[in-house]
Parts: sequence; structure tokens; C-alpha cells
Amino acid sequence: MNKKFFTVAEKAKDKDDYIVYNKKTGVISYDPDGSGSKAAIDFAQVKQGLSLKYENFFVI
Repeated sequence: MNKKFFTVAEKAKDKDDYIVYNKKTGVISYDPDGSGSKAAIDFAQVKQGLSLKYENFFVI
């Protein structure tokens, strides 16, 4: 995955943050329009506080 498409935050920070990892809750979300008006879709729950990076994801 491209680095610019991933962020570690509570919500998308800009228009190309499609994958969002909330380190506090462990929720990983897909946001179809980044920081736009559409809601993010939670698709995974992992252990809180993991040090996930964009390199940990492979998107087909």
C-alpha cells in the first residue's frame, strides 16, 4: 500500500487517508473519501497500541 493512503489517528486527516488505524481502540477502518463527508467503515479490530505501519498492509 502507498504510504500516503494510511494514517494512525482517530479519523482520516486528509482526502487520501483511506486506511485509518485508531491506536487507542485498535479499530482499523476504510474511509472511501478520506476526510470527506462519507463515514469510515470499520473492518478489523486488533490489539490496542500496536505499532502498525503502511507496510503491514497488502491491498489487491
